[in-house]
Amino acid sequence: MEEFPQAQFLFTSEMEVEERRDGSVPEVKNHQTKLDLVRMRSENNKHVLQLGDDRMAFNLLEGGKDYPGFANLLDETLRHLETYRSIYEPSGTEPVAFWFSII
Repeated sequence: MEEFPQAQFLFTSEMEVEERRDGSVPEVKNHQTKLDLVRMRSENNKHVLQLGDDRMAFNLLEGGKDYPGFANLLDETLRHLETYRSIYEPSGTEPVAFWFSII
């Protein structure tokens, strides 16, 4: 995404390891890798979008006179919900919590 040029991808890797009777190198079976979280930052690091299975967080790390107001923040959050849907393709959505912190 152009507005988030910096991205981190966090994965979980699960595998089954079976020891061999002859003591040689164990055999790896059923190796699966799962994308747990995508964390994207804007170029100025003031906008952070985090997407994971069954979760989404959008953070605006600015305040004071630079704060765009709740309505703009809500609009931007809802726009990013579409990004979440395009990546994770959920079968539906549930009520969400919206945290607002002034630091």
